[in-house]
Amino acid sequence: MAEGVSMPFARTWSEELVAEWLQLEGYSVEIGVPVVTPKKGGRREADIVGARVKDGVLEIFHVEVGVLSGSAEKNIQGITNKFSKHIRESLKKYFSERFGIVPSNKVSYNSMYIAASVSRKTVTLARQTGIPLIKLEDFIRQKIIPTISEWKKKAPHRPKWGATPPEGLWLLCLIDYMNQRGLITQ
Repeated sequence: MAEGVSMPFARTWSEELVAEWLQLEGYSVEIGVPVVTPKKGGRREADIVGARVKDGVLEIFHVEVGVLSGSAEKNIQGITNKFSKHIRESLKKYFSERFGIVPSNKVSYNSMYIAASVSRKTVTLARQTGIPLIKLEDFIRQKIIPTISEWKKKAPHRPKWGATPPEGLWLLCLIDYMNQRGLITQ
């Protein structure tokens, strides 16, 4: 990833954080990707989608971010709808066309729901049903901080005092700063 690459700007800081993380992971990132649903008048958007070609395979990483304030059952149904088969296929088609790849078994799709607020019951039910749900604070600790650490180890032209994420990834820079100064507890 080159310094100074322009980033799409998300609607919320948590969506922006996910977009920056995906970019640092080497994905081309799009925010608010339109998907058409089979319901009458059904047009939705995928919050954040990263895509890249790795070893000849188009990898798609679809992430939804939000607050889950309903009942556990209602929350799980809402997440399931966001990652429905139709939406997965729509995103595979969209990015296959974007990258000029014929859709086939050379397309992988992964998804994750990041919850800024969620009940324990919803988290438990999601785990039981295999839904990829992670709390925002766990996402920062388990995904963001390790990704920054790995990137810094491989950073091009790494100065003696250590590398920082590219300045355009301002939320990652903030988390790195806070982490380096012990302001984030593990």
